[in-house]
Parts: sequence; C-alpha cells; structure tokens
Amino acid sequence: SPARSTHPKAAPSIRGARNALRPVRRPCRWTIVSARHTAPAATFTRTTRLSLMPLVEVAHLVKDFTAAGGLLRRGTPIRAVDDVSFAVEEGETFGLVGESGSGKTTTGRCVLRLLEPTSGEVRFRSENILQFSTQRLRDARRDMQIVFQDPYSSLNPRMRAREIVEEPLVIHRLGDRAERRERVAELFRVVGLDPAHLER
Repeated sequence: SPARSTHPKAAPSIRGARNALRPVRRPCRWTIVSARHTAPAATFTRTTRLSLMPLVEVAHLVKDFTAAGGLLRRGTPIRAVDDVSFAVEEGETFGLVGESGSGKTTTGRCVLRLLEPTSGEVRFRSENILQFSTQRLRDARRDMQIVFQDPYSSLNPRMRAREIVEEPLVIHRLGDRAERRERVAELFRVVGLDPAHLER
C-alpha cells in the first residue's frame, strides 16, 4: 500500500477532490443499452449522443481472450467484446443490460483499463485513456472508479468505518491526516450517518 504522507507540501489539498466526492445535484437521465449474447461475443447497440462532448465515449471497443490449448495445439481465440460503441453524458445514469456472459463486466473493465482492450478507443472528458501513461492513469482514477457488487470483497471487516471511507483519500494522497478525517466526517453527514459511528 502507498505510504501515507502527512506533510502539507507533499500532499495535494483535499479541497481539489471535493467535487469528485460530492453528490451530483441535478436531474438524472436514464439510458439503457441492451446486449444480446451471440456466442462467443455480445452485440451491443449504441446510444444517441446528447451533446458534442460526452463525459465518457467508447468507440469500436474489442476485447479478445485466448482459451488454453492442449499440448500440441494452440489456444483458441475468444472474442468477449465485439465492436462496442456508446456515449455517457455527465449526470446521466447509463445501464448496460444483457444476459450472463454477454460481455457487460468485461466492457466495464476495459473502459477503466482494469483489462487492456484489444482495440478501440475510450475517451474520458475528451481524452483517450488508452494512451495514458501509468502516472496519468493513476491521477485519472481519482475521477473514475468501479463499484464492486459484492460488499464482502469491497469492505474489510477488520477496518473501521472511518478507515474504509478514508482509504481512497490515502491512496491518492489527498490532504493531510486532519483534512482527511474532516472530509470523512463530512461525507458521513452528507449521507445521513452519525459521525459518532466512524470508529465502529
């Protein structure tokens, strides 16, 4: 895990990250895209753009895997994501719908570069994240993250509530210890939790 910096000059101000952590206070539009499984890949439809510069834009995304082969034969290529294109506006809730194995999770992982796509383009605020350096990608992860469905793999039962909420700020080296604790208490109040429960 990264070292925790407490020196005020060594750590960026936590105020710069407040917008990313503050709930969006605007009407929410829903966009749902369906996915139909056509073995071995999935076919996706494309949404209609609502503006000239979407928050996220995916174009012709492809992801191939190679199934393990035998002793005397090569592995079999499998296309998990086949030519996926869509756009997501800021403040929009976007749903990707499909049966199990149709490529939904793989698409999401490719968009965040948790998996490297075989080809295609992924733009976040008009920048192609597939061309980001390691450091630039690390900085971008302050603004885009995956939320895992399984709470038992996401939440460590050995950590207190304060430590779990504070962990992203520590990883991205935002603020000193006092600023982080103040921000965590503020987030508790924003969602209607009692800051007295921070140490539970």
